[in-house]
Parts: sequence; structure tokens; C-alpha cells
Amino acid sequence: MHYVPESARAFLESGGTAPEDEEATSFHYVSAPLYLLTALVGALLAADFVIQISNNPAWEPYQTVFGFRLALLAAVIGGARILYQTLEGLFDGRIGADLALTIACLAAIILGEPQVAALVVFIAICGESIEGYTNGKARQAVLSIFNLRPKTAHVIRDGDEVDVDLDDVAVGELVVVRPGERIPVDGSVLAGTSAVDQSSLTGESLPIDKVPGDEVFAGTLNQFGALSVEVEKTGEETTFGQVLRMVAEAMERKAPIERTADRLARYFLPFVLTAAAATLVGWRIAAGDWRAGLMPALGVLVVACPCPLILATPSAVMAALAWLARNGVVTKGSIALERLAKVDCIAFDKTGTLTRGEPALGGIVTWGGLDETELLRIAAAAEKRSEHVLARLIVREAEGRMCVVPDIEEFEAHPGCGVTGAIRGSSLGPDYTQESHRVVVGNRRLLESMGIVLPEDFEQRLDEVENLGPTQLLVTIDGQLVGAIGVRDTLRPEARKVLAELRAEGIESFALLTGDRAEPAQMVADALEGIDEIGSELLPTDKARWIEAQTKAGKKVAMIGDGINDAPALASATVGLALGGVGSDVAAEAGDLVLMGDPLTPLPGLLRLSRQLVRVISQSIYLFAFGMNGLGVILCAWGILSPVGGAIFHEFASLAVMLNSMRLLWFERWDETRLGRGVESLGGFSEVVATALSPSRLAFGLVRHWKMLAKVAAAALLVYWLTSNLVVIREDESALVTRFGRQEAMLNSGIHFRWPAPLEVVRREKFASIRTIPLGFRAPQREAGGEGQAFVEWQSEHTRADYQSRPEEALILTGDEVPVEITAEVHYRIRDLKKFAYASADPETMLRAVAETKLRGLAAHLPLNDILTSGRQKMEADCLELTQRAADDYDLGVELTGVNLLDVHPPIDVVPAYRDVADAMEMQQKLVNDAQAYYARNVLEAAGEDAIRVLSGSTSDVQSAPTSTTGGVADWSLDDELWAKLTTETNGKSPLSGQAASKLHAAHHQSAQQVQSAVGEAARFESLLSAHRSNQHLTRTQMYWDTVERVLSVRPLTIIDPKVAGRQNLYLLDPDRFGAGNSVMLPQAQPEEEQPLVGQPEP
Repeated sequence: MHYVPESARAFLESGGTAPEDEEATSFHYVSAPLYLLTALVGALLAADFVIQISNNPAWEPYQTVFGFRLALLAAVIGGARILYQTLEGLFDGRIGADLALTIACLAAIILGEPQVAALVVFIAICGESIEGYTNGKARQAVLSIFNLRPKTAHVIRDGDEVDVDLDDVAVGELVVVRPGERIPVDGSVLAGTSAVDQSSLTGESLPIDKVPGDEVFAGTLNQFGALSVEVEKTGEETTFGQVLRMVAEAMERKAPIERTADRLARYFLPFVLTAAAATLVGWRIAAGDWRAGLMPALGVLVVACPCPLILATPSAVMAALAWLARNGVVTKGSIALERLAKVDCIAFDKTGTLTRGEPALGGIVTWGGLDETELLRIAAAAEKRSEHVLARLIVREAEGRMCVVPDIEEFEAHPGCGVTGAIRGSSLGPDYTQESHRVVVGNRRLLESMGIVLPEDFEQRLDEVENLGPTQLLVTIDGQLVGAIGVRDTLRPEARKVLAELRAEGIESFALLTGDRAEPAQMVADALEGIDEIGSELLPTDKARWIEAQTKAGKKVAMIGDGINDAPALASATVGLALGGVGSDVAAEAGDLVLMGDPLTPLPGLLRLSRQLVRVISQSIYLFAFGMNGLGVILCAWGILSPVGGAIFHEFASLAVMLNSMRLLWFERWDETRLGRGVESLGGFSEVVATALSPSRLAFGLVRHWKMLAKVAAAALLVYWLTSNLVVIREDESALVTRFGRQEAMLNSGIHFRWPAPLEVVRREKFASIRTIPLGFRAPQREAGGEGQAFVEWQSEHTRADYQSRPEEALILTGDEVPVEITAEVHYRIRDLKKFAYASADPETMLRAVAETKLRGLAAHLPLNDILTSGRQKMEADCLELTQRAADDYDLGVELTGVNLLDVHPPIDVVPAYRDVADAMEMQQKLVNDAQAYYARNVLEAAGEDAIRVLSGSTSDVQSAPTSTTGGVADWSLDDELWAKLTTETNGKSPLSGQAASKLHAAHHQSAQQVQSAVGEAARFESLLSAHRSNQHLTRTQMYWDTVERVLSVRPLTIIDPKVAGRQNLYLLDPDRFGAGNSVMLPQAQPEEEQPLVGQPEP
């Protein structure tokens, strides 16, 4: 959405004349209704929000006016402008970002969300106002230099000179142009001579001399003499008017400008409308009701409003205005900076752009024996009374060489040609003996009019000067040539550096386009050493055609110029950069950017700024306008965000765009920011401090001012001593005052005035704080709590860096004559400050000695094991009591609150041995415990629980035995009486159980089994004996075969068939002996007569 001019076309519609009432036609004046509309919509919206969030019933009636809510009024009032311009654009066939705004605003109003609609409208018109302000500032800057063509002309009518409006001047009339005025028409000089500055029209660097018969052009500046000009062309027929027409035609041919927001809106808008429609249809399908999708669809329309898209460009340009204003650059629209970022070719005008447009001294050629300085002095004497720009240059250069410029007599100016005068011979030197000599300084025309002929040899010398491109001023004395002075334009000193920076920024080629002659143009190009193409003696149309040819070749061309002749080229270029100043307003109108100050220095920074601006705009558009709003569309479509939530989310996206654009405020101005200034100030402060604290500086200052410093120090010491009697005692303190060593008073909390030291000494102590006295070690002093520090085991290492051992205090002999080291802490507080101060010079040392004595005495009566275990707490309590008694006997004025034994261990030197012994004792005890457990476990498994009780001898009655199963089972012996107890059954239960009982029962079972088996065998034998007696042969035979069967049944058998023919051998081998395993050699066939018996081995 864009409603302000984007190009110079709108500026040219005024015809290049300054408005009579600049305020009435300024953009800010025209845009005043927009500013008021923005303020009104913002006020109504703010009032509606304040009343709503106040939640005050008394304010609710003010939320509506004529039955309409304030937010609704704000949406309607502001939205009417957007709706009108949307319809206007649609009728013209344009679809821009304002269409999405209109749809979202109307949908929010229809669905009863006026605050959402008003918020969308307010952001849109804020963006429009910001960009309007930017363009208004540009137009105001351009109009401030709008004074090229005069409004009136001095016309001779009926013999009188009258001022006539320029539009009423007719061809053929006579116009008078005074010195310093601009020529209003094209015509011929009828009378008068002068020098006319045509640089703004033709690009020539030096004024052109005009005499009767020469042509003059509208818009050029008459410098010195009055001219009478016959009018030949007026208005649009003048050269000035033709240039304006060419500019307009170039603007018509120039591609139309389209804002990035509007270009992207054509693609973004269909997506948003499609997303809203899809959301509505999706909720209809999911919920079965069209109304379910109304609010999500509205949320999609609201969150997708192109406000970030609208704010991206104006906010970035607004932020960039700080740099532009600081460097004197005025932009007519953001598109100019966007186009500048893509430039790869820059074309420069020469005069006033690469050069200063001011004449400078060129080469000097002497003739006739004079040196350059003397020639310059004589010429300066002739030009001393002239006001011509070249005359002032020569006089200034002569004075710069410390020349004394003599006075001239009979001075006569010849406008457009030069000057003549008479100079005394004494001022010219000894070679000039006459009283007066005539000196002429001027161009060839002046010398020819006076009949002065130039020597032929001098023409060659002039050609040498001509090659350097200067204008020649010939100097003669009494008709004899003495030399020539060349004048040239001055190259800007920063031009070469600027071109190098631009090439480093990626500019591929540079061109020099000028209407001046080829020699000066080539001289400038050679001096810069960076110009790739030179175009000289070019008309305005030629420059424009060159630009158009480069553009058709695919290049992005930037044109930099300042004159009327540059205006068509500025209008035809991709981006035109015009110089702002007197005589350059048409160029400024045609350009997209106006350089109000130095035309070259800001160019590299301006190019970098334009590229950074494009990057910031792209980030704002793609990251925030599309990215965040796209996320908001998804959240609103799923119903996660309501329309109000979508509006808030949308505002965060707009805020992100503004914050991102604010980065341009610090573009290349780190040293001007607060943080940059702070760092710089810190560096300066550090330098000042380092200088002030320099040892040598301090030493010299002390030597110089030692008397004053001594007086100041003495006065300070006196003041300090007199004020030292002010004593402030805090609530937890008490103080004792002594005067000349005698107690004077006790001070409680408060402010007290006493005698200054050393008359009185005030000793203050914290009577409520618990203090600690270490025994056997030293550590940083601390205030102890009620229970002090916990003790540590003697196996621990003392690795603290601030721990210092005191073996002379810690080494103590225990009751079992074992040396140990004991560290402890004694905690106390002051009970009586007077006793504490006077009982001893060092009460803490005395208290430490008392506590150490009592601790040694107690340790001498206790073994080490008791000190380490059960007797530790008793030892602490006894030491506390004994130490308190001793302190009371010594009147130390303290109250002990605790004694803590921290560490009890052997001396440090034997600690490793003690640790080895302790480890061995632990191992011994472990082995004893393991053996006892093994013994008890085996006895339990062997005899059982009841048998162990019997073995322990604890009771003779098994039934009343205790529950222990491990009693004293050692040193017992098994005798008949004990065995009888173990095997005696009571109520069918024996005390013996476990493995012994199992073996005993097994023995009983086996005994019974053997007895029964023997009885059975005896009975069987008796039955067999009776049978044997009755039939002995049968019985033996039966017994034999039974035995054979029993024996053979457990042996492997080899059966040989006696019917097999041949010899048969059977080898019976020991498998284990011969390594054959269980293999058996198979028999081989043998003759029948040699067959052995079965099982008979061979010999």
C-alpha cells in the first residue's frame, strides 16, 4: 500500500518552477489529513482498550458513542480510506496489499471483532504516514534548492525597462540581463560583453566569454557585464524547456516502479484467501457446521494482514534516514535505494562532480626571459581591479607565492576578452626603463583586436599547454608577448579513493560523460586511473542514449550529475544521483537521490547502506511478514489462536519488523551510539587515569608542591585527630574506655563523644558472639556456633591449605601410655569485659593454656579406646567444666559454651604403622568371626539345634532350653552319659538331629536289614541242605549251571561257528595296552584241521 510519489515524474509536473506558496503545496501540508486521521484512529483505539482493561463499570458508558463502540468507529473511519483506495486500485486493474487489509477489516467488523479491525487499520495508516513523512522530507529538500529559472524578465518596451512575467515575453523583444542574474530566454547578444557560466547546461568547467553576436541560453548565469539579449526562444522552446521535455520523455520510457510489498501481495493475497476458505471448509467438514469455522477463518485473515509487509520498507527507510541526513543525502522513495543496491556500473559527470567546478592554475609558459613567478606577478597586477573569477584566481596565486602585486593605472576591462592597464616601469624591473608600460592580459580575440601578432615559435609552446586542457590567458607588455597562463578545473582530492572503494564494493565499470572538450576529459580520466570509458562533448540527449544503451545491454547504471545537461541521463538511468545546489534543481528533479553536500565522499557508504537496506527489507518480509504470519495462519486455522490472539501474534510480527529495521539506525556509526561512546569514554578515562597515576608524574608533582601537600596533610591529620572522639557502638557491642591507662567508663550501644586518642583508648568487643580457640592446630579465625565444628576421624588426611598443625600442643600421653595427638576447639563468649580486659594481657592465650592443661589431665586417666569411643563425650564435658572453673579462678571474665574434640589420632609419624596394626586387627577379628561362624554352622548341621543346647550344658532339661542355638559349644567331650542324653527320646523325639541323627538312623536301618538278610539266608541254606542230602548229583548240577549262567551273563562272548571252512584264528589282545580302544581283531580263515578251541589263545 503506497500513496506517495515514488519517482521524479511527480516533481517535474510543476514545470521546473518554484511554487509561490511552498507551504501550501508541501507534502506535509497535503498529508495533514492523513496525519490527523492516524491520530484520531489511534486515540479511539487506545481509549477503547483502556476502558476495557480498566474493568470499571463507571467507564463502560464512555466506550460507546451514539450506540457504536469506539473501536468500531476507529475501524470504520480509518478503513474508509483504505476501502476507497482499494476500490480505486481494482478499477485501475491493480491488486495490492490494501485489498488484504480491506478483506480482513470487513470480516472482523462483520464477525463482531471491532478491536481487531481497528488495530489492523491503525497499523496500516501508521505505515503510510511514516513513508509519507519520508517522502515529504525529500520533496522539501529538493524544493529548497529550486531557484534555477527566473520568474520574470527585464523587457524593453516603448523605451522603458519593465518587469514582465516570463510567460508574457515574446520572440523578438529585447531583454536586459544584469550581472549575477540568470538568463530567462534563449537569444543573441545585441550589446554588452560578459562571461556566462554555462556549466549547469553544457558541463563546461569555466565561464564562456560572450560578446555581441554570441548565443546565450535560458537558465545560464551571467556573471559580470550587463547584456542586452534579443529573444529567439521562450518557454518550452528554449534549451532549458527542451531539456525538461527530454527528461519527461525519459521518465515515460523508464520502466514503471512497483513496490516490493505490492509485488509480493499479488502472490500472498491469493494464498491467504485460499487458506481462509480452506479453514472454513475444513471446520465445516470436521464439526458439521459452517459457524464453527467462522472465527478460525477470521483469525487467518487477521493474522495474515500484510501489515509487516507494509511496514518493512518504510520502517527500514525511516531508520536509514539517520545516516542519509548525516551525510546530506535525500531520497525520493525507497525504490531508489533498492535500485542502487543492484547497480554494477556508475557514470559520472565531470564538471562539479569529479571536479570542483572551480578554476585552478594550470601550466605557465614564459617568453622573452621572464620566469613563471614574475609573469604571474605582472598578470596579477593587471587583473587586480577586476572581479572576474579568473582575475581573482591569478591574484590569489600570485599572493600565494609571496609576490608583491603593484598597482595599475588606466585599468580597462574588456568583458569576455580580458583586461588592459598601465604599469610603472619601476614595478616591472630594470629591463623596463619607460615611466609607464601597457600590459594586456586576455584571450586571442583581445590580442587580435589590438593588432598584437603571436610569434610562430610560441604557437608550438601553446600547443603543449593545450594538450593539458587549460584555458589560455596571454600576457603582453607594450605589444610584446611575454607568456601565457593556463587555467583548468580542479579535481576533487577524494575522487580516486572513492572510485577505489566503489570498485572494492563490486562496481564493475566506471564511465565519464561530459559536454566538455576531449582534452580536459582525458586529463581527468588519466588523473583518476579508474575510468573505463570516456565520453566527451556530449549533448544531453547523447548522455541519455549512452545510458539507455548500457541498460539494454543488461547493466544497472547509476548516473551522477549536477547540471541541466545531466537531467535526461539521470532520468534514464537505473538510479540517478543528482547534486543539490544552486543551478542544479532540474538535475535534482530528475534524480532519484539528491546529494546535498559532498557529491563523492558519501557514495561508498550510500551503496553499502542501500545493500544493507535491501537485506533488512528482505529479512523483514520473508522472515517476519511471511514466516511469522505463516505460522500464525497455521495456529489460527487449527483453532489454537482466536482472532484476538491472532491479532496479538500479528502485532508481534509487526514489532519484529520495526525492531529489525532499527538496526539501520546504527549503520556505520558505532562510535556515535551510547555503547560506542561508553567504550570510547572508558578508553579515554583509562588513558587519563594512567597518565595521572604515572609514577614519574606523581614524583614530579610531589617535588613541585611538597610544601602545600605537607600543609594539607597536617591539616587533614589534625581534623582526623579532633574528630576521632566520635565513637559509635553497635547493638551487639560493648566498649571499655581507659584514660591514661585507668578505667574511665563502660559504653553501651549508641553514639558517644570521648577524648581523642591517645588521651583515651576505647576497646570494643562483641559480647554476644561465640569465639573459638583452637587446640593442637591453627586455622582462620571464625565465629563458632553453639555446638562448634564436628569431629573428624583420625584416619582422615589434613589437606586444607589453611590448616597448620601444632604438635607441641596436640601430643598427649593417654592412660595406657599411648602417645596420641588430640585437636580440639574451645568456644566461649565474653561475660565481663572489664575482667576480660584487665585479668590478662592476652586472655585467649591463657584460656588456651588452661584448656590444654585440663585436656592433658583427663587424657592421662583414660585409655585410647575410651577416648576414641564411649569416653569421648564425657571427656568433652569434664574438660568444659574444669576449664570453666579455672577461668573463674583466674577472673578471665569469659563463659565457656563448649569443648569439641575434633581429631584423636596417633602422632603423624607413626600413623601409617597404626593403620597397618588396625588393618591387621580388623583382619584377625574377621578371621575369628569367620571361623566361629563355620564351626557353629558345621555343629548345627551335624547335631541340630536341640543337641547344641545339650552340648552347651546350659540346661539339663531339653524342653526348657533357651532359644539360642549357638551357646557355648566349645571344649566339650562326648562320653556315655552325654551320648545317652543325646540319644534318649522324650515323647518320641530325640535331641539329636541333623547329620548325626541321619547317620544314626541309617545305622539302625542297616543293622536291621543285615540281621533280616542273614536270617533269610540261613533259612534258605537249611532248605537247600535237606534237598542236597536227598539228591546230591542233581543238586550239584543245578548249582553248577546256575553259577555258569550267573558268571557268563556279565561277560562278553565270542561264538565261532564250527562249520566255517578253513583255518580260524582268534586274537585276544589288551585294547588299553596296544592303543586299540575297544576294537577286536576279526578272525581269519584257517584250515579245518588247525582250528583251536573256543577262547584258547595262540602260543
